[in-house]
Amino acid sequence: MKESDLIIKDAARLLAAAGIDEPIFEAQLLLAHCLGVERHLLAVDPRPVDNSSLEIFTARLNRRAAREPMAYILGGREFWSLDFVVGPGVLVPRPETETLVEAVLDRYDRSFAGRILDLGCGSGILSVVLAREFPIARVTALDRSATALKFTAENCRRHQVRERVDLVRGDWGASLKGNFNLVVANPPYVEEGERATLAPELSHEPEGALFSGEDGLDDIRVILSSLAVLLAPGGDLFMEIGHRQAAAVRAIVDDLGFFVECVSVRDLAGIERVIVCGRAAE
Repeated sequence: MKESDLIIKDAARLLAAAGIDEPIFEAQLLLAHCLGVERHLLAVDPRPVDNSSLEIFTARLNRRAAREPMAYILGGREFWSLDFVVGPGVLVPRPETETLVEAVLDRYDRSFAGRILDLGCGSGILSVVLAREFPIARVTALDRSATALKFTAENCRRHQVRERVDLVRGDWGASLKGNFNLVVANPPYVEEGERATLAPELSHEPEGALFSGEDGLDDIRVILSSLAVLLAPGGDLFMEIGHRQAAAVRAIVDDLGFFVECVSVRDLAGIERVIVCGRAAE
């Protein structure tokens, strides 16, 4: 047996040496997860840790020291005040993506009964949240990754919306037919030139969910073009974009010519994070 406070101190030193910003907090979080207790309890009530739990903790600690995302190690991440299962093969949910959800809810109320398309659903966070927020709408979750669709299915079951979410494997909208009234997307948008500047944790996440060509817009161009046949008249697209991409995306939208509206929504940091594009009603 070893006391939890001593374990946390040793672990924090290892994490600090690995460049982790909050080593004590993360050491507490990892140990609490292994012991099945709340993190704050370890800070105020040290306790003995048995050898089996210590072995599990050590393995997870080494993964974190190698800069594997904490969400992968713990097996989940909170988004929109809901717990989602995540792991290798899907992007870790980011808080800035909640800006997209907020933008949708600002425009649509709970009585919305249309068809929703989540392009590149990943772990299914947008599909699940929108299925819950619009209880009489139908959602289609599309991703090219079988792994992503498995996570989406699990999260839909966890949050009791699986019967209203259709899973489709495909490359953006190539395998779909319209008309969808509401399309949401959090596509890859990181520029190749930024690869060397990113946090080490991102090297563990799927490249295909992050990088999108030299200017970060390759997938965004495909998505916007596909909406000519996917987005119903009067329908809207809500798409997350990179921090310097709003003007370039608006230019692509203008060139396409079938949208009548293109506005941006800023996140809490003041960054133009979401583009909202509306199609003309016939």
